[in-house]
Amino acid sequence: VVPLYSMFRAMGGSELWWQVVFTPYYTASFLVDELRPFPAVFGPLIEAQIPLLPNKDNARSFKSHRSESDCNITTCQTWKDAGKGIREVFDKLTADIDLRENTRVADVSILPNGKKRVRDEF
Repeated sequence: VVPLYSMFRAMGGSELWWQVVFTPYYTASFLVDELRPFPAVFGPLIEAQIPLLPNKDNARSFKSHRSESDCNITTCQTWKDAGKGIREVFDKLTADIDLRENTRVADVSILPNGKKRVRDEF
């Protein structure tokens, strides 16, 4: 697997552009701090999701109080509901258990059948 950074540099990309433009733009979008080890095949996928140059083919524009096509939002506009998905997953994971929040765990013991018994501070 060829790293994205290696492919970028082999194609003539500068270290300065990688550090000043590419890395800050995409690390903020992907919540990571390093893109060098990403496989090169991710390059087109990243650009499709978060284009460096949004246009009518890869982004949507919306009317605002400033102009008719003010808000260029990429396909990551779906992130506005990202917290909802996390909450749904947590709710499903904890659906059939005795969930206690803001409680310290004092001890965890493994029972003969493999289940775990958790003793909390109360």
